[in-house]
Amino acid sequence: MDDLVKLILLNEKQPDAWEKVKHHLTSHNHITNSEARKITGIVQTHTMSRLFKQWLDQSLLSKTEQESSKKHTKYKLPNNPDLELENKPVLFAQDSANKN
Repeated sequence: MDDLVKLILLNEKQPDAWEKVKHHLTSHNHITNSEARKITGIVQTHTMSRLFKQWLDQSLLSKTEQESSKKHTKYKLPNNPDLELENKPVLFAQDSANKN
């Protein structure tokens, strides 16, 4: 009886689609439908689009400003302006050396 081992398995809740997308956006400026499907394991484009629509309606995400077609829509966290600034010209130096 000394050779018995007690094993306790704890079932952890798997992150849902929103948690996976949100995690991706903490280290990336934006996400596309295709990227989100790869991350979440969702196969259907329209299913992912419906989730994006829900998250937009809940103000969890915002669409990036772009001129391209709907096919290349990118989404970002509402407080992440980095992507919008990527393509705009820099008018002033951004280093501390020019503050004097």
